[in-house]
Amino acid sequence: MPDGRCLSVDECARPSLNSCHKDATCIDKVFSAVLGLRGGLTGLPRGLITGKQEGYTCECKPGFADISTDRVNKPGRICQRTSNECSQKQTYGVDCDQNAACVDTPEGFQCVCQPGFADISASVSKLPGRKCVEVVNECTTGKADCSCNADCFDRAEGYECKCRPGFVDASPDTAKYPGRVCNRPKSPEHYGQTSKQPQCRGSEQCGPNEECRFNTKGEMVCQCKRGAVQQADGKCKVFSQCERMNECDRNAICSNTYDGFKCQCKVIDN
Repeated sequence: MPDGRCLSVDECARPSLNSCHKDATCIDKVFSAVLGLRGGLTGLPRGLITGKQEGYTCECKPGFADISTDRVNKPGRICQRTSNECSQKQTYGVDCDQNAACVDTPEGFQCVCQPGFADISASVSKLPGRKCVEVVNECTTGKADCSCNADCFDRAEGYECKCRPGFVDASPDTAKYPGRVCNRPKSPEHYGQTSKQPQCRGSEQCGPNEECRFNTKGEMVCQCKRGAVQQADGKCKVFSQCERMNECDRNAICSNTYDGFKCQCKVIDN
């Protein structure tokens, strides 16, 4: 000041004036010194704090370790959490799957699925290790119950059975458990069983609700039209429950079945 007094500036009152870590407490040296003097003086003797000295110090909060590069002269610039949430799971709400390992990190903790387990958590990128399932290939270990006329596909959460071309899925629950019972159609001349000659040349040669089109073997065969379902007697019948009434989500595709309809979520490309 012009009269020779030193003005007390509280750097801790404004974060822009100090370099303390976010997990550290800022302690203003000048302010503390003033409070320590009798009479509550607002000015300090000249030379108590020079221009080269910082008028504050930083102290890491409880539960944080001071790992600053110069802890003697500039403490509290880098504070690292010392609490191990993994050792106190209930206290810190650690929600790792029982088949996941809890790993302590500077920011908190992370869950990592154990070897031999796949991470199928709802949000793997943000919250991994919340749901871990054992990696078992039911298709190669003989645990799958697919029909002998179906192919088995290993999935992250189990497996899927799919009837081979030329077979009709007659499983009791085709929506949830397809490919358990795969039968040959009762009218092979209409439904493209193995043949050296094409089964049809035009849809006019096919039965009601059928159309002539190529199968997976490149043969022209009679198949049920879109919206028609093959019945047990091999005939195609149109069921339009999807058009009249269904409970499918707006992001799902409704498909007519013999006894109603089924919903399947749409595939969205990322």
